[in-house]
Amino acid sequence: MPSSQYFTSLSKESKNLFLFIQKKGPLTKKFISETLNIKLTTLNRLLKPLFELNLLQVTDYISQTGGRPSGLIDVNPMHYGFIGLDISRLYMNIIFTNLKLDILHQTQLTVDSSMTPRRLIQELNQFIQDIQQTYKTSHPELLGIGIGCVGPIDEDTGYLLHPERFPSSHFDHIDLRVTIANATGFDTYIASGSQLALLAEVTFGVGKDHNHVAYINLGEGIRNSTAIHGNLLSMHDSHEDAFSKMQLTHNKTIDDYASLFSLRKTCSTNTKKAHTIISTTPLLNDQLINAAEMTAIGLSNYIRLLSLDCVILSGPMIKESNLFYETLYDKTLEYLKSTPHLHVSFSRGGSFDHNSIALGSAYHLGLQLFL
Repeated sequence: MPSSQYFTSLSKESKNLFLFIQKKGPLTKKFISETLNIKLTTLNRLLKPLFELNLLQVTDYISQTGGRPSGLIDVNPMHYGFIGLDISRLYMNIIFTNLKLDILHQTQLTVDSSMTPRRLIQELNQFIQDIQQTYKTSHPELLGIGIGCVGPIDEDTGYLLHPERFPSSHFDHIDLRVTIANATGFDTYIASGSQLALLAEVTFGVGKDHNHVAYINLGEGIRNSTAIHGNLLSMHDSHEDAFSKMQLTHNKTIDDYASLFSLRKTCSTNTKKAHTIISTTPLLNDQLINAAEMTAIGLSNYIRLLSLDCVILSGPMIKESNLFYETLYDKTLEYLKSTPHLHVSFSRGGSFDHNSIALGSAYHLGLQLFL
């Protein structure tokens, strides 16, 4: 059975070297040696088991002045693969990636009151059968399953607790990691979905060249995570709602103004004059503008508090409403004029859009296998 046992023979130094090449590659030996300050003889020793396990390959050769062409070393994209599972309030996104995190196969499930862990496992096993059938005469070989889930998640046990506003009650207080691992036979890891989305963005996406980065997903609820110098700030029991609970005016929070759950309560019956979010929530221009303006008050304060230099805005409210996004963007910049030393880059959807959580889940799995 494919599992972390493949990599138990690797030294910690070889594992760290693989993760460095996965993040930065393709690279020459000279560049690796100089950047990591290790001798070429040591580097060759650390590389040897990585090549033997087909984790790395030489992808090309580049000319060097006065010497032989130098090989470019990169992750082998076609020998191993990961499943990334995004469990959100509106859908479940399942992807199969190679070690370079290219998406090779994908399916999406709607989440409603009829969704159960048993049905999820059935869909997951069918997905595994599909990829094994597709790649039966070739690689990549599946190593495990990474899950990014709406919180809260018990940090000690990995239990999914009581996810607020989750359409199905069947996922309350369930050890989803162990349940899926036992049902599929693969190593499985679970963590906060918003944190894993940000992990993908700060490692491979728009956040990798910034110091203080926030990821905010505005949908049925409002989920957020923050990274300082590439390190994700931990949240108790993987709660993702710190930003949404920020109190604004009239004893209302950002969630009260801008989550789809709250906005749906004030939906107009005149759908002809409304923008429709996720095909179910018609919102008038005034509603969208007010929601964006109030969110901008909280966002500008959040940016000041953490000296953010990159904000990734995601979710249905951002993706499906230009009016909401543009108002939020303009008003946030307006409120930040009093702090001109802050220079903030905004990204609509980040580098990976709706796949960020699933990709982060796949990458997180790889990190756990290499611990």
